[in-house]
Amino acid sequence: MELSTLVVRRQRRLLHHPTWLYRLSGDGRRFARACATVHAFTAAVVQRRRQELRRMGHQAWPEGHQGRRMDFIDLLLLAKVVTIAA
Repeated sequence: MELSTLVVRRQRRLLHHPTWLYRLSGDGRRFARACATVHAFTAAVVQRRRQELRRMGHQAWPEGHQGRRMDFIDLLLLAKVVTIAA
């Protein structure tokens, strides 16, 4: 909620539009702290799920989930990166 409030407040204040100036303000510092908190939480959730998928091994792959939906995070973590040579 705080992030949303800070984003709206920044949009309404013309002096906060330049990033360098916004970072110097109290709102900018609160925004940076809130972003760091959210990023740390997200990273912890992804790391925890990645460890669970490793522990599950072959059972984690989509073939083992017939008739059952997979979580989006599982699909992302289990996806193989495919590169196409030009």
